Amino acid sequence: MHRAAQRITPRPLLLVHCESDEVVPAHVSQRIYDEAAEPKTLWLLPEGDHRFAQHDPATDARMLKWVSESRMSSGNLTSADISTDVPEDF
Repeated sequence: MHRAAQRITPRPLLLVHCESDEVVPAHVSQRIYDEAAEPKTLWLLPEGDHRFAQHDPATDARMLKWVSESRMSSGNLTSADISTDVPEDF
């Protein structure tokens, strides 16, 4: 995990993990976050199981916003280049 976390830099890292994940304990994401360099973000969601985050429209919208903001802050895009609409089949 340490090597993978270090190789992400300088790209932004977003970790989204449900605290009630029955497959992968939340401390795994916490450890990756602790070992990664900036820029990094960790969202520990208090509800949900292993599959919750990928099926939650609010989390989807929050992730799209994070990606948009991360890409703009890196100078790759402007706000005019980004759509934050979530496709219905997403």
